[in-house]
Amino acid sequence: KAFHDDAMLRGLLDKRSGSILAHGYTPADPAFAEDFLRHVKDLFRDEIPDFDALSERLQFPWVLERLNK
Repeated sequence: KAFHDDAMLRGLLDKRSGSILAHGYTPADPAFAEDFLRHVKDLFRDEIPDFDALSERLQFPWVLERLNK
């Protein structure tokens, strides 16, 4: 339900759909990618118990090494 009622997420998804991250031709700037990731993570944290711990367990070891530096 939170997903369907989230106007900001809909806007981010529309922008993503037009970008090369999805089906479009427009480059996605780093600020947009960071905003998109932050917003989606916040939504997941609200919906999935222990999201941060679960997502960390699913990371590749070399990604975790870079994140922990």
